[in-house]
Amino acid sequence: MAIHYRSYFKGEPHSKIYRSLKRARKERIDPDAEVIAAFPSRTDALEETNMLRVPDGSPEPQILDASKVRKFLESHDNIRSQPMKHRYICKSTRAALEQKYNKGLFGFGPNGETIWSKQIISTSSQYIRYRCPIIVNGIKTTRKTLVALFPETAE
Repeated sequence: MAIHYRSYFKGEPHSKIYRSLKRARKERIDPDAEVIAAFPSRTDALEETNMLRVPDGSPEPQILDASKVRKFLESHDNIRSQPMKHRYICKSTRAALEQKYNKGLFGFGPNGETIWSKQIISTSSQYIRYRCPIIVNGIKTTRKTLVALFPETAE
């Protein structure tokens, strides 16, 4: 399975399908009006199924494997087990927390499912605020869905 890209201008797809995100972005006519979409295979790009929108500035989508998802879920479970209120959190610790829990999943699952998830953490001198939206095929879901898609991650 190889990722393919297609650009859309005002909702209409261009006829050309690219294998490189860099090339698809470079050959856009109007970068402000055109949207780039990623597909898990060429047939999906031709049929316009399993489409994952790739905004400018976002990382390149990947074919996700169980090890990446396992690391993401371990990080998610670790921060969820931490207390969210403290007496005082120093500035360096806050910066380290925000750096450590800055992971994301962006790509395709084993059967072509589109997966987008991002850990969002913000800290103050007393509180840690954490959220992690997980979107599979355009629907907001829970971590159980990721475990179901990647059964190798279940322990």
